[in-house]
Amino acid sequence: MAGRETRAAGPWAGAVVLAAGLGSRLGRGRKGVLPLGGRPLYAWSVAAFLAQDIVGQVVLVVHAADLAGVARSAARRFREARLRVVPGGAERQDSVARGLDALDPGLEVVLVHDAARPFLKASLIAACARSARHLGGAVACVPVKDSIKTVDHGMLSGLPRERLLAAQTPQAFRGELLRAAHARARAAGAVYTDEAGLCEADGIPAAAVPSYGENFKITTPEDLLLARRIVRDFDFNA
Repeated sequence: MAGRETRAAGPWAGAVVLAAGLGSRLGRGRKGVLPLGGRPLYAWSVAAFLAQDIVGQVVLVVHAADLAGVARSAARRFREARLRVVPGGAERQDSVARGLDALDPGLEVVLVHDAARPFLKASLIAACARSARHLGGAVACVPVKDSIKTVDHGMLSGLPRERLLAAQTPQAFRGELLRAAHARARAAGAVYTDEAGLCEADGIPAAAVPSYGENFKITTPEDLLLARRIVRDFDFNA
């Protein structure tokens, strides 16, 4: 499989998969447990991480109301000692922190990924993990397609599109750096929308790792319809 390390090297990365969101814009209940291609949405990302030899543990973070059901279902589905299921918090940052608390601190790199991005290739996992291992941090990114404008008192001005990227997940960082950044943000009462922003504020550099359009986040009913078309033919091993 593309993007896999040999077992001889031993696992050195862990993954936190976030599936605790309410999915209010989908209007279909909690997003992480919605069906996609015969599986709950979270299962696609969990399976992708568990297929990688570098990954020593996966922590799946779910809404507290889904904890018991998902834990039973995931245990039957994966039969995998590397998988833990824990309840999320009020905000994304709280859910990541709970995932970090459940993750083996001996794993060198932590990859944080949205379960709502189910089309996770083996090669992207490997690229993000290796870049973070060598550089401190790495974020999956794609070039923006639209012209991005700023507005000031109703007047627009442009930004150089060639320098703009849209951040996705996985967002990977050395474990000790990510834990320290979370601790400092918690002490300061600061809240960030993703790990890239949290770590940037903490002075931790992150490399941009080229990603692909299918790694979109399922947010609206239209996104879910598109995902159901893609899942039939998507090559997760690429």
